Amino acid sequence: MKKIFRTIAALLVTLSVFLLTSCPDANGLHNQTGSKVTFVFTGFPESVNGDYAIPGDFNGDSTWENEVKNVDVTMKNGEGTSTTQFMVTSSWIKFSLVPTGDVSWNRPWYDEVTGNVEDTGTAGSPMQNFFIEGYELGSGDFTITVDCSSGSAVLYAE
Repeated sequence: MKKIFRTIAALLVTLSVFLLTSCPDANGLHNQTGSKVTFVFTGFPESVNGDYAIPGDFNGDSTWENEVKNVDVTMKNGEGTSTTQFMVTSSWIKFSLVPTGDVSWNRPWYDEVTGNVEDTGTAGSPMQNFFIEGYELGSGDFTITVDCSSGSAVLYAE
């Protein structure tokens, strides 16, 4: 009887240690490293005004997140900062800037500013314009600045 009790007690201790030390994220992954990102858009044409969404692949799995109906940044005279921080779990991300609710992925700024990635998408599907890679995850929150003052997008991660 003592042997059965010891076995059950050992199993309970092992199970409780496992449950108390695990730290899964929403996808069930343990010890996943991530950072929160804020976007700053500057130097866009002054005609870029209103509510915009920032859809993209923030987890490096080619799954586009953030529907275009979300208001992520309000642009005024070609300038804006995201009101939301995006959780990023990949050392590279692809993203765009589109008017809120625009299901055609129209980018009215694109004729005057060239994104730093070839625009290969078709209407109705995600069309990336910006790509950045090589930042270190887990070292704190950071900002990605998209500066288009030269007519071509230049990205900075700070």
